[in-house]
Amino acid sequence: YSYSDFDYNNRKITLGNGSANGSNTFKNAINGLIGVGEMNYYIYENIFGSISPSEPISKFCIKIENSGGKEILIQDENKFYDFKHGIDISSPRGKLYINGNTFFNAIYENSKDYQGTAINAFGFNQTNLYGSEISDNLIGSTITSPSQQPRIGIRVSHLDKIKISGNEINFNHASTPTEPHIGIWVENCLKTKIIDENVIQNISNFQFGSSEMQLIGLQLNQSAMSCIEENDFFGLGYGMNIIGNSIINSLYQNEFDQFDIGINFSSADIGPNVGTQSNTDPTEGNVMGNTWNCAACNSITNNRISGNYGGTGVFWFTNTNTTSDQEYPDDDVSGGFITPFPLLGSTISISECILPAYPSEEDTGLPLPLKVRNETFGGIVADTSRYPENYYSEFKYLARQMAFSLLKKNPDLIVMDDASDTSFVSFYNETMASNINKIDSLETLLANKSYAAADSLLNYFVDTNNIEYNYKRVYRIYIKLEVYGDTSLTETELDELTAIAYENPLIYGKAVFVARNILRLEIYDEELSSARLMNPNKNVTEGKLLIYPNPAREYVKIEITGTEKVYSLLVTDIAGRIIFSGNQLNIINTSSFSPGIYFVKTIYDGGSLNGSFIINR
Repeated sequence: YSYSDFDYNNRKITLGNGSANGSNTFKNAINGLIGVGEMNYYIYENIFGSISPSEPISKFCIKIENSGGKEILIQDENKFYDFKHGIDISSPRGKLYINGNTFFNAIYENSKDYQGTAINAFGFNQTNLYGSEISDNLIGSTITSPSQQPRIGIRVSHLDKIKISGNEINFNHASTPTEPHIGIWVENCLKTKIIDENVIQNISNFQFGSSEMQLIGLQLNQSAMSCIEENDFFGLGYGMNIIGNSIINSLYQNEFDQFDIGINFSSADIGPNVGTQSNTDPTEGNVMGNTWNCAACNSITNNRISGNYGGTGVFWFTNTNTTSDQEYPDDDVSGGFITPFPLLGSTISISECILPAYPSEEDTGLPLPLKVRNETFGGIVADTSRYPENYYSEFKYLARQMAFSLLKKNPDLIVMDDASDTSFVSFYNETMASNINKIDSLETLLANKSYAAADSLLNYFVDTNNIEYNYKRVYRIYIKLEVYGDTSLTETELDELTAIAYENPLIYGKAVFVARNILRLEIYDEELSSARLMNPNKNVTEGKLLIYPNPAREYVKIEITGTEKVYSLLVTDIAGRIIFSGNQLNIINTSSFSPGIYFVKTIYDGGSLNGSFIINR
């Protein structure tokens, strides 16, 4: 156990020295290394647990918190056996380098706090990790049983500019696993590079049609301007599952073998530019060079690309008529034998990624050409992008938040000597005066540990919707936590964080991710209702669920704006037990409810809405 204060000294701890004689062995222990505070960490060639399953690390092999702007290097054949959590890094701000390690025999009793995860790195505000990477790790064996595989390979949340490359992640499931299994999970990260032969595979006989949501190669959630290139996905339910405003810089030369769905879009806006223009016919869209091989899928319905993706000008190259025209097609395919398309010729570059190989602190910006800028962000700044009908306001807000953040960090994209600059300048100036700018400024202050200034900024923050309310409440609590420590939070504050954590970030904002990271809650969001189909205009009155007072004591009142007829109202506790049910909205007597969190689900004539409230006495 090591603790260091933030006094700007250059302390370091070296664990092992990269040689057999310098290795440490940890077994039959609760934790291996716990490190807290400002310090460099150099961890080489150690053993956590042992090949024998009777000598486990029952919690964390390596857990490092708040290391400041220092280096964390975990490399040179550290071995992890029999663990609930392999490497767990929270709030890093300096270089993070995790390379060449081996992970076997994960233990997971449940999936509430990322148990069974090999590598978990997460922050609480948008933090740039310059020169950082997670690379060349072996996670799971090709010969062991399912119980010996990590359940989640690599998870990265709220950290920007990190490279994930060359990792091998193996699952071994002949049938649907009971817990979600994800190879690489990236949420709320900017400019992530997932490149250079990450291999994610299920080595057992793949059972088609049974494991879609439980066995996922790459899950990308609200993570803009990512490069996803030259990765292999084999025998999975979803090769990739892409959620929300995950504007993709490059989706290029990946290989999909044996899958239920190659790429699934869950209410996703991926942007129109994810590859080069077709050489055969420039009007036919983008060439992405992905290879699809599903020779054993001929007895079931299967899709290369499925789900909903929005935005304007999204084109996928689909010309497959003749051999000469087969330029790396990506298209919707249902049923039948799917022939893999080989790489043809040398007219297309190896990479379409515009991000630098190793970002330095001197940020080179985002060098988008004018056409790409306009097609990617033009519909957002000009308010012509298509958003889901029932969630129009929320999706529009989140899209504008994402676009503003990128423009603020890359001002060269605002004025590019084109008539379209008028819309970009107008959008930028308008948003500078809004809460969206306050949120962006708040995250910058928090990343610099300027807590007094951040708290002062929140005093001027008037929340006008649920997204802004969540930011204000979560970051108030986060600042208190950072300044005064874990014991400073009241039960009411913890309950409020929990209630926000269980909301869907697609409609309640990215502060939901922060609440989950603070509480270490692993939560999988349900698909939004079928009414989320992309429509060009907001042409219906949207329903809003109002629950007040919240927190409550003796009663809560539940209302929906914009509609009257309610088909059902259901209130459940955190264990899923039904506490109240009815068919109309009204005041609910909560005097007999125990203190805690309760969830509300309403079904009405325009769809369904979910919410929550807290009983606090």
